[in-house]
Amino acid sequence: MKKQLGLLGLVLFSSMLLGEEITIAENGKAKAGIVIPAKAPGVVKLAAGELKNYLDKITGATFVVGEKPSDGVNIYLGFGDAKDFKPDTYVIQAKGKRIDIYGKDDPAPRADMFDLFYDNPWKGTLTGVYAFLRSLGVRWFAPGKRHELIPSKPTLKIPEMFVKDAPFFADRQIADVWNFKKVFPDAGEYCDNGVDIFLWGLRNGASTRNMVMGCHSEQSLQLYKNKEWLAHPERHQLEKNGRRNPHYSCWTDPAVTELWKKAADAYFSGKSPKDIGWDLPPYLRSKWPFPFTSPDEFMIDSMDTTDDNDGRCCCSRCNEFRKKYPCPDDSELRWKVTIDVAQMVKEKHPGKYISTLVYGKKKEMPKYFKVPDNIRVRICVSGPKEIDRPVRLAADLALVKQWSDLLGKGNLPLWTYQCICFARTLPGIPDTYPRHIVEFVRMIRPLTAGMYLENHNLTHTFRNLDVYIFMRAMWNPDLDIEKELDEYFTLYYGPAGGKVKELFAFFEKKWTQVWQSFVPDKPGKAGLFGDENSRKKLQEEVWSIVYSVGEMEKINRLLLEAEKAAAPDPVFKFRVGLLRKYLFDVMTAERNELMKKEDGRKNLVISVQRTAADDFPSSADWEKAKSHPLISAVRMGPVLKAAGSFQLLASKNYLFVRTEPSRPLPRIEARSKRNPSTCISVTHQASESRIRSLTTGWLQLNVFPVPEKFA
Repeated sequence: MKKQLGLLGLVLFSSMLLGEEITIAENGKAKAGIVIPAKAPGVVKLAAGELKNYLDKITGATFVVGEKPSDGVNIYLGFGDAKDFKPDTYVIQAKGKRIDIYGKDDPAPRADMFDLFYDNPWKGTLTGVYAFLRSLGVRWFAPGKRHELIPSKPTLKIPEMFVKDAPFFADRQIADVWNFKKVFPDAGEYCDNGVDIFLWGLRNGASTRNMVMGCHSEQSLQLYKNKEWLAHPERHQLEKNGRRNPHYSCWTDPAVTELWKKAADAYFSGKSPKDIGWDLPPYLRSKWPFPFTSPDEFMIDSMDTTDDNDGRCCCSRCNEFRKKYPCPDDSELRWKVTIDVAQMVKEKHPGKYISTLVYGKKKEMPKYFKVPDNIRVRICVSGPKEIDRPVRLAADLALVKQWSDLLGKGNLPLWTYQCICFARTLPGIPDTYPRHIVEFVRMIRPLTAGMYLENHNLTHTFRNLDVYIFMRAMWNPDLDIEKELDEYFTLYYGPAGGKVKELFAFFEKKWTQVWQSFVPDKPGKAGLFGDENSRKKLQEEVWSIVYSVGEMEKINRLLLEAEKAAAPDPVFKFRVGLLRKYLFDVMTAERNELMKKEDGRKNLVISVQRTAADDFPSSADWEKAKSHPLISAVRMGPVLKAAGSFQLLASKNYLFVRTEPSRPLPRIEARSKRNPSTCISVTHQASESRIRSLTTGWLQLNVFPVPEKFA
């Protein structure tokens, strides 16, 4: 698409060129009407309602929506010729007493917000209205009425202009919109109802999900419940143990290819699953289950693999195929089926596409079979966070370019990930990096049709900035990120904006430290999503090194300063308050869950009686030492089986530890080389039976750094 100025820049440019202004309101009185066609589509009615609502609030006037023009200036919605427009393309034309805003619109008489956000791309007039309002200074920084900015302009004039604009990327999807009110504990601070979150996406230019919109469609066909499928176990995956698994396919069985052809042909012919003998539930307006909802695409994507099943069939036919067409991850087996179906669709249903993912056990490009031009692929790559790991980033971009060269950028959206809290890998760590998002968007600009950013977090407050910047950058990759951030912090947080900006810059810096410190700069799996023990170790290291007690205190100080600056204004006070309650307090709770005991150990100081002994102290020495009770080192742990007390003695070279069990068990004694910069915790690392079998017992001495003030 030809590079264009943003709408506001075009408005100013037009103003300088033409030198004419159109008065919309004067001294709080409306000077323009809003005109919609007779029997206007539902989306145009929605656009008119949105325009009236915001013009009323901007000017203090009352604007009227009707089918007939009023005397003077009129704003006409949905009247232009847009039959050849692409989704979200709009025109704003203002000259004399006429202002036109239009795009290609769905003709349905009613507009459904869920449908407009997720599935219906034909809402050009509505998109144009939002662009027009943005040029007047309206901003939707976060979901909900409490988070929008509406300037006060009792007298409102605009320059004469002609603007035709469209988003740079076709695919601009955001995550966690569905069921927003239940997903996030702070959702009620943003949205009064589910419509508010859909409106936030629409107002900021998020796209529908009409391109390669799902995953794992083999599962959606529910073959494992199909009587015909179950009657033919030879079509099922043969596992290494010799059993057939009906949840996975044998992709070299000709019947599997015919099954997919049958489904795709029925789908594009307008038939339902029941028409071909399958009992599958419909999804919304589609006769088929999700992800079979796009009128132009049918997805062939294999079941997701698990730790117990890699999806590979071990039958002799599959093994022979692998010998003939070597491929490390079985991609070729699946590509052979996908390509065969796509060729059938190209002949019988021209203009329709077969879509699939490059993900999991299907990452290799097809080497042995020619890919037709009616295949679309969504590539799953790590995304913007890899800006901090240049070797990994280069590998991802090289993969994307290979596919782009094969399929063309228009058939290639991405699936990227900003969800380090997923599976509680690093819960409570802010993975915020708006500058990286914009930089990554610019990198993929010549290669792809856009991307879906899978952005999850513990609260929406953690992620709001990044999602907002993502939507802005996907519409216009050339936006000035520093100006965009300045506007966000200044207008959204008012007098506290400077401190909040400093806070988020701190989070960005810390995220870079996390990714660079714990992810090797080597292509492949990040290594963060390990088992429970490895995740716990990772969490302990991140909270100890990156977000130590001292660093958490820095965050608190910045918040205190922001709260003080925002205190006089209830709106800004409320917004800054969300940062404490739903960001810092959540971080603190997650940190305490894991680290409070460790922090306590580091600050533990116990007075120790001196001894001259260099071997084990005498009984007389021990009689002088203070006795301390033994307690469980596990939070909410069971009662100690070997409770009792312990004593400490220190000589010039050694620290001595002795425990006295409350039950008739052998006394335990140990010693450790002294170091004035360390402290020691004592942990029983033996079962009761082991303790009984020892003559001197056994302890683990855990050594921790002592804070400087105690050294």
